[in-house]
Amino acid sequence: MKDLVPNKALREAVQQSGLGINEIAVRCGWMRGDRPDSTRLRRTLGMMPSRNGLGKVTTNAQCKYETAVLIARAVGVDPHEVGV
Repeated sequence: MKDLVPNKALREAVQQSGLGINEIAVRCGWMRGDRPDSTRLRRTLGMMPSRNGLGKVTTNAQCKYETAVLIARAVGVDPHEVGV
């Protein structure tokens, strides 16, 4: 089982960071070709819905531990400050 952590505090840290979503995606190394993958970041943080293979729409309330650490560091906060 993957270690999942709530993403609410992380989402709030991203929103309060003063950084743009594209800049954070770049800092995470999330690119689609030569463009930042901001959609991946938004879905990971529960800022936009995801659709599974069966067409069910969900909004993420959790993300993988490793992903949360990556995003926290990208916005310059200690992962423990955002519940990771």
